[in-house]
Parts: sequence; structure tokens; C-alpha cells
Amino acid sequence: MYSILFNDYGKIWRESPTAVNELFAFGTIADYKANKQLIGPLDENQLLKLRQLTLMSVVKQGLMTFDQVSMLLDLDYNDIIKTLTVLARSPLLELEIDELGQTVKFIRASSRDIWVQGDPSPSFTKPITIELLQKELNYGNDASTPKLKRRLES
Repeated sequence: MYSILFNDYGKIWRESPTAVNELFAFGTIADYKANKQLIGPLDENQLLKLRQLTLMSVVKQGLMTFDQVSMLLDLDYNDIIKTLTVLARSPLLELEIDELGQTVKFIRASSRDIWVQGDPSPSFTKPITIELLQKELNYGNDASTPKLKRRLES
């Protein structure tokens, strides 16, 4: 299980976040294009990763045309299917490509959330079980929904 607590780069991130770190944590292809002078050139693998992160940010749209994806990812129209096929192999992003309809349907994507300040609590690194989750949420009690809402808002 990932935890910034065990990540060698967690300390570096907190002490001196760079434009490149911020781009990959929060940014999109459009952000990169707008700040190329500050960030510098990215290689093909970095651009592919940023395209993946960009798509993960718009997955809630559900369905996009190839034209929309081409503009969003700053891709030549001829490279859309090739790039989407590569990105669809990742467990981080699930999508369906309809070549005839020239659309992309987004099924699901992993979250881009990162820890912005400090390390997660030590309980974050413990394996979770249904029993622990039920106990944490006080499952079966009317107070569970407000408690969950408070936790999600914090």
C-alpha cells in the first residue's frame, strides 16, 4: 500500500515543491502548454503520463468525442487511438474506444489525490478490513452518515 510515510520523496516534496512536481500532482496538458518556459521540456514518457493524468481529471464527463480528446491532450488526430490504447492498458484508467462513433467512454479512473501537508496518520498504513471500516463509520447507527461526511470534508 502506498504511503508518503514510506516514500523517499515525501520530504523533498514538502520542503521544495517544484513546478514539475506541481504539474504532475495537479496539472494537465493545458497547464503544461501554458507554463512550458517555467517547466522545461518533457520527454515522450512524461507527456504520456501527463496525458493519462489529464484524462483521469475529466473522467466524470463520461463520454468525449475524438475531437475533444485531441484538443484536451494536444494530440494529432491520427495519434488518438494509438495513445488511448496505450493509456487503456493501465489499471489507473478504464475506458472504451469507439472508432466508428469516434468517441471515448470513460468507465472509471483512480484518484489523483495526494497528501498536500504532512504525512498521513499511521492508521493509513494499516490494512483495512470490513470490520474496521464498519467500526470506524459506526455502521448501523444513524450517526454514521454525518461522521463519514465530516471525515470526507476534513
